[in-house]
Amino acid sequence: MGCVSSMVEEFLRNIVPIEKERGFLSIPSQGVGLLPEDKGKIKVKLTGSVQELTYNPHDRRIYGLTSWLRESRIEPGDELLFRKVSEDLFELGRADSFKEPLEELRGGGLSSQAKGAIVEDRIKELIMLHQQGLLNVYKPDVDIEGIDLIVVKNGFFHPAFIQVKSRFTLGKGKQLILSIKKKGFNVHRNFWIVGAFYDLQRNDLGEYVLFIPSDRVIKDAPIAGTDRRTYRIVTSLEKTSKGKWKDCLIKKNELADRLISEFERIQSEEDHKR
Repeated sequence: MGCVSSMVEEFLRNIVPIEKERGFLSIPSQGVGLLPEDKGKIKVKLTGSVQELTYNPHDRRIYGLTSWLRESRIEPGDELLFRKVSEDLFELGRADSFKEPLEELRGGGLSSQAKGAIVEDRIKELIMLHQQGLLNVYKPDVDIEGIDLIVVKNGFFHPAFIQVKSRFTLGKGKQLILSIKKKGFNVHRNFWIVGAFYDLQRNDLGEYVLFIPSDRVIKDAPIAGTDRRTYRIVTSLEKTSKGKWKDCLIKKNELADRLISEFERIQSEEDHKR
């Protein structure tokens, strides 16, 4: 699994008595990746107003909710939804106050690891279905510097490395929003980011995916967040998009062809060196 490819953007919690009594919210393991790595203030939208609350990553708790829980008449057992709106803003409220469907987050919903694995497997399947007998795809057994898939071309001993970034929701205007941690991110000519949206209603990937060379991330992705630790990629998944990532947007069925083209380029460069 990649560093953040399977990160969830929201989670549900049924508040327990001690949280109501002491005014905090415990963060489940699948939601830790949403929050900063260091202790400090975070901005949280609570019933229309934005407040600064304290987050402590050591005990995985958000403090400062006593007044809001009391004024909102939140009781033990009530279901709350916590979500990441942007790199600098979060939102917390009663689950039934959100208009978006929440079925995927409720009992029996997919874990962050499961979501990431689904998209990685689908990307692997796409490559194998369209690889013309030229490619093989392997998944590392453990997290290796954010590498989710390793692709090799038959008879050519220079593998391609892919980090898969996935989202199960889109932003306004059907925008795909991806976050890549700067820490441990390395640029290499054989390293690409594949960004994809998984449509739960269709149980399949969207028609288009992003295929981004690693050096483009360093060059064109802005650094987001107050901690300056994350590259952020935002693009419309419409082919008519005129954004900076337009040239990286391809049909999902063309992914194998693009990889074959990249292998040919690398092989040509190697032959030129001889």
